[in-house]
Amino acid sequence: MKLEEVKNNQQYKIKAVDYNCDAAQSYGFYQNEDEYKLYDYVSSLSISCGFHSGDPMKIQKALTLAKEKNLCIGAHIGFPDIQGFGYRDMELNKDELEACVVYQIGALKSFARLYNKEVEFVRFHGAMYDKFNRNSNFALNLARACKKADPWLIIYGGDYEHLTLISNELNVRTAFELNIEKVYDENLKHLNQNIDVEKLEHRVKAYLQYEKIHKINGEFVSLKCDTIHFKNLNILKIANSLVKPSPVNYNKVQASGWV
Repeated sequence: MKLEEVKNNQQYKIKAVDYNCDAAQSYGFYQNEDEYKLYDYVSSLSISCGFHSGDPMKIQKALTLAKEKNLCIGAHIGFPDIQGFGYRDMELNKDELEACVVYQIGALKSFARLYNKEVEFVRFHGAMYDKFNRNSNFALNLARACKKADPWLIIYGGDYEHLTLISNELNVRTAFELNIEKVYDENLKHLNQNIDVEKLEHRVKAYLQYEKIHKINGEFVSLKCDTIHFKNLNILKIANSLVKPSPVNYNKVQASGWV
């Protein structure tokens, strides 16, 4: 069956999924105006909170647009590394990490109240994201800090093992993220390597139709996710034209039968 026929018959395997992009990825003189083009095609924004990027004016602009477009919002947090855009690892003790996390989430919550918006999730950035995926103790400490900031936050993450760990140990809510533009290894862990642009369109269509992706070794395997992270506007437009996104919280409530 051709992809167009599947679309017309509404036979996509994916019925409900969140499309996410990062927001307020600017700071001072460095500006990223292109991100605003993504907002029309996603259901959630991860808003940078000032440590790796995101100055107060950009945070407010992202919230203004989120309000206008009725988008779910979350805190996009990272290490305090504005010069390195949060891509450099930092060795913080437990208390330092907690303060770093609570500060960023609290800042966004304060702004969000002005727009009658709730911060619903947290997404980690750069070196913090990678460390969560590879270090179980760090993942637990990071999740504990997020829970202290707000026990109702959904923690977005790209590693099933550590999401399961923090969910079981700490009773926090989690959402598995597919980073659609990254290469996945044999263990279904994504690498810091982008797939070829010409393969992206095929990957998006194949995933929405079959809920499967190709691993680095070519194997085509199932991978169920709650949210898909995008950076490429053209690919996001294609995904949106095939399956309309909806936020993680709504999808979970819908799956429970309440709506």
